[in-house]
Amino acid sequence: MLLLLSGGARADDFAGQASVVDGDTLEIHGRRIRLWGVDAPESSQLCRGEDSSQYRCGAQAANDLDAFIARRPVNCSPVSSDPYARSVAICSVGGTNLGEWLVRKGLAVDWPQYSKGRI
Repeated sequence: MLLLLSGGARADDFAGQASVVDGDTLEIHGRRIRLWGVDAPESSQLCRGEDSSQYRCGAQAANDLDAFIARRPVNCSPVSSDPYARSVAICSVGGTNLGEWLVRKGLAVDWPQYSKGRI
C-alpha cells in the first residue's frame, strides 16, 4: 500500500487541458503556470537565425509547444510561485517533461539559477 501512495500524485498536483500563453507559460483551469527551470522567448520576441534574418522565435516556441501538447492532458507538480503570482511547476504530457522538451528542441534555454542544471 505504501508503494502505491508514494508513486501517486501529490495533493497540490493538478492536470487538465492547457492553453499556451507563451513558450514557458501555460494556463490550466484559469491558473497561470510558469514552467520550472527554463526560459523561452516572449510571444512577440524576435530572434536572428543562423543567416542573420529575423524570425518570430517567441511565436515559434509557443506554437511548437501548443502543437506538441496537441490538446492532451497536461500534468503539473508545483515547485514554487513567482513574483507575478503564477505557479511555477514541472509539467508533462504523456510522460514527457515540457521544459526538457523545449530545451531539447532549441525553443528555450535551461535556467540553471532555478533548475540547478537538472534540465
